[in-house]
Amino acid sequence: MLLEDLGVSQEAFLKLQDTQVSEARTIHDSIDRFRSVLSGHSLGRPFRFSWVIKRLQDLNLEINDKDPSKPNIDTPFLKQVREVAMMDIMRDIKHSARILVPDSHLLVGVADEGPAYIKRGFENVFCLEPGQVYGVFTLADDLNTLLSFFLVCIQESFDKDPVWLEGHCMVTRSPVAHIGDGEFVLCVVV
Repeated sequence: MLLEDLGVSQEAFLKLQDTQVSEARTIHDSIDRFRSVLSGHSLGRPFRFSWVIKRLQDLNLEINDKDPSKPNIDTPFLKQVREVAMMDIMRDIKHSARILVPDSHLLVGVADEGPAYIKRGFENVFCLEPGQVYGVFTLADDLNTLLSFFLVCIQESFDKDPVWLEGHCMVTRSPVAHIGDGEFVLCVVV
């Protein structure tokens, strides 16, 4: 509802939802789709299950008979894992409205610990003011327009280079309870 109030069309949500449902149903198609669905939804991560499936895939094994050149290793256990994974994804879509947005990132914010340091007697401590977010700066191009720019960086793992995001993004509080809890901003690289 928050995004609809900010002008995002309902059709955009339905299209994303339909895409997620159809992708979840492809989990039985091949070992590649199985691994892709698991890793895309972070399922089995504590057990490194996606990595195990990748190793099986590297051995040129398959979970169906569509490609006779590859040995079929499907078992009742793997079928059950795929069914549970698919149901978990469908449950998230239905009950939690969890729909993955392609090429998006969920980033955890930085807590403002300044007030706690001030209570302990530290001096010269920076504290965020209401409405401020760490890493944002604003620029007024005239008296009627206030532009917010965010500097956002992601790094998927320690061995990969950081990537600075550019373009429009959505910043929200958690939980979102009011239309003011979310806003569209522009990410820039400086």
